[in-house]
Formats: sequence, C-alpha cells, structure tokens
Amino acid sequence: MRAKLVLAAAEGLANAAIARELNGSVNMLRKWRGRRFAFGGLKT
Repeated sequence: MRAKLVLAAAEGLANAAIARELNGSVNMLRKWRGRRFAFGGLKT
C-alpha cells in the first residue's frame, strides 16, 4: 500500500483522492507524504 501511495502522490493526486482509492485515511497519507519529502522524495 505504501508504494501505491507514494506513486499516486508523485502523480500529483490529492490526499483525499488517494485515501478513497486505497481505503486509507487522509492523516495516514499526510504522514507518508511528509516522510517522502523529508528524505528527498522521488525524482520526477
């Protein structure tokens, strides 16, 4: 699920849209998005 979350975020999808798609919470997505950017993120 984390990989799908990161890939969806890299595509520019909103947290709410990703949460609906992956049946997760917006707070969980914020946490993982924060980690992604804290460590340099993905090269786009």
